[in-house]
Amino acid sequence: MGVMIPMKRERMLTIRVTDDEHA
Repeated sequence: MGVMIPMKRERMLTIRVTDDEHA
């Protein structure tokens, strides 16, 4: 479970970066 938290955080960061590129 502790590994899923960092993975989710990294995924959210990637989505945020992609959203920034599209903006």
